[in-house]
Amino acid sequence: DMPRSSSLKFLDLQNNLFNSSLPNSIDNLLALRHFDIANNRLTGDIPIEHLNKLTQLEYLSFYSNHLLKPGPIPDLRMLSNLKEFNMMNTAR
Repeated sequence: DMPRSSSLKFLDLQNNLFNSSLPNSIDNLLALRHFDIANNRLTGDIPIEHLNKLTQLEYLSFYSNHLLKPGPIPDLRMLSNLKEFNMMNTAR
């Protein structure tokens, strides 16, 4: 689980070989602006309802994971500050 934090703004977890799903507790990181979890082995679905609570998020990268089944892009309209979203190489 992610600890509750109202001050963490930058979280870069690239290249760590994480091989589980993204925890729902990601929404504990209320001030997060940059979240990069590229080049891991994450599986499962992206917890959109929890990510949408990160309203300060400007950058989000799931590059090169195994998260998504083929289909529509996740609805992230609640992330009005989002400037960059990377999902390349994420299909299972």
